[in-house]
This record gives sequence, C-alpha cells and structure tokens, in this order.
Amino acid sequence: MNNSISGIGTYTINVCLGIRKVKTNDFQFIEFPKFEKSLEFNFFKGSIGWGKKILSHLSYLIWKQIILPIAAIYYKADFIYSADFVSPYFGKQKKIIVFHDTLFWEFPKNYNYFWRKYFVTLIELTLKESDLILATSNYTKTKIKEIIKPVCDVETVYQCAKKLDKTGKFEPIYQNYLLHVGTFDNRKNIETLVKAFYLIRKKFSDLKLVLVGFEGSSGANILYKKIKILISDLNLEQCVFLPGYVTNEELSNLYYHASCYIFPSLDEGFGIPILEAQFSGIPVIVSNRGALKEIGGEGVLTFEALDPIDLQTKVESILTDNELRLSLIDKGTENFNRFNVENFTLSLIKALKKIQI
Repeated sequence: MNNSISGIGTYTINVCLGIRKVKTNDFQFIEFPKFEKSLEFNFFKGSIGWGKKILSHLSYLIWKQIILPIAAIYYKADFIYSADFVSPYFGKQKKIIVFHDTLFWEFPKNYNYFWRKYFVTLIELTLKESDLILATSNYTKTKIKEIIKPVCDVETVYQCAKKLDKTGKFEPIYQNYLLHVGTFDNRKNIETLVKAFYLIRKKFSDLKLVLVGFEGSSGANILYKKIKILISDLNLEQCVFLPGYVTNEELSNLYYHASCYIFPSLDEGFGIPILEAQFSGIPVIVSNRGALKEIGGEGVLTFEALDPIDLQTKVESILTDNELRLSLIDKGTENFNRFNVENFTLSLIKALKKIQI
C-alpha cells in the first residue's frame, strides 16, 4: 500500500479497514506494509524542501517498481492493488490501479511542468501493464475512457466516507458562517464563492465565510494570494477567515456548526467533503460540474459553476427556507449512508472477481 497522507492515503486506509471488516472467501488480502506502520513514518510529511521532495519521488519510484514487485513474489501474490494511479511495471501478477480523477491531463497548468511530465509518463507507462482500472465515480470512469483510452477494463467503485468525531459537539470556533474545505487551486473556483458571499452579505450582514485548506507550496500559492487580494478589494477582511490546515477535531467542529457547506469546484472525481458535511448534518450546495451531483445525490442543491448570482440565490434560499434546509439535511444523511465501508469493500471484491485467475 502506498504511504500517502493525502486523500489517496485516506482511500488506502479505508481499503485496509474494509477488507479487515468484510470477510470473503474469494480473496486473501495482504497489506504491505500495514497501514498503521506507514502512518508512523513522518519523514516526508508536512512542508518539505526541494531536497526532501526529490528524495521522496526517488524513494517512491524504488518502492513502486522494485520493492513492491519483490514483495509480491515473496508473498506469492496473484494481484497487486495500487490506490495511487501507478502500478509496478514488472511482474506477472495481475495489476489493479485506482484513478481518482483525470486532473493531470485536464489541468496541466495546475502542476509543476517537470513533476507532471515525470508522473504522467510513469502512469502511462505502467498503465500498459495494468489489468483493471477502478474509478471512484461514473464521471471519472467516463473521463478515463475519453482521455486516457486504456486497453484494460474500467469499473466504478465508490469509496466510503469518513465519519468525523462529533463527541461533545464542541464549542463553535466561529458563529454564523458558510464553509468550504479544500486546497487553494484554480479548479476549486473559490473566487466565485467569494464574489457570491459579497452579494449575500448585503442581505445577511452578520454572515461569515470560512475557507479551510492549504494555501499551496513551491510558488504554487498564486491563487491564495489572489483570493486575499479579492477579499481586501471587497472589504471582507473582517468576515472571511482562512485558517489553513486544521486538526480533525477542528474540522469536525467547523462542519457541525456551519450554516451551509459550499463546494464550487469546476472539476472533482469524487468529493469527500460533500459526505463529511452530510454526515455532520448541514445542508450542501455544489456546482454543476464534475462528480459532485453524482456523489451528493438528492441531498445537495446545485448552481451554475461560474455564476456567483446563482450561488447567491441558492445560499439565500437555504438561509431563509427552513423546510428546504431540513429536507436537504435529511436527504444528505440518507445519501451518506450509501457510502459505507461494507458497500465499498463488496463493490471492490465484485470488480476484482472480473479479472480473477
């Protein structure tokens, strides 16, 4: 299993938890290494310099293309399951990889040119030796077939959602606010959210906006700076908060006390924050792009992605129509329950059986 702290890392942990919980006679699963051991390794986590980044990519390459194939031989494995786009090139085992999105191909300017060139080349090279691609949504499955055009089969397997800790329900960090959670990059469409918030404030003057997420690194935080300038230009400094990374406890607090969660992204292969918000019992508004409506189901309102006035209208409808608000919360809770660990694991096993030896 890949040692990652990103959304892919969370996905990997859920795979491990699922196969431990759901018993099957179809496969024997081997974790290599145990995910608990991976989480203890902190050398490449957090903010790191160029030296560590180069070392991280080199160690990843060695791990994926040398150590993992050797381990597969040692354990006499028939399959190698990789949750992070890249499978080993060598080895006779059947290889399964997970595509969480196609953003490397659709938004190339969002990544460092040389890093993207290296990683996409690695993906496309090992893809030739893969036997099955698992997509995290039907939207992503369609994109894979249109853009990547793989020769192997592509199956949709919805991942499970993480239940945030609501013990004690905490004292609120902020009062009366809209919430967004996500890294600052162009596809997240945060500018539209800020512009809509400016319009909403004309009617709801005590409302606040909380933008949780990493500002970017290695000179890639241009959007974060643009957002701060936009906030200043609109005189919103006193009511828009950018707390950066937050702990799991703080994140749970922010979800639970928010008036509404807003996901304005222009493209998402899944959308974990939607489910986190629905679990927390708050209404959700998403853009009409990517897999957001597919994942949110009947428990979300949608708006035209680049239209701040449409977003303003949808937010104000939730703030003023309690019946609509409660309906979205109820439908959101019902939708969240679709994405449980049992359904995830059983769907995974069903997909793997299609290429069973």
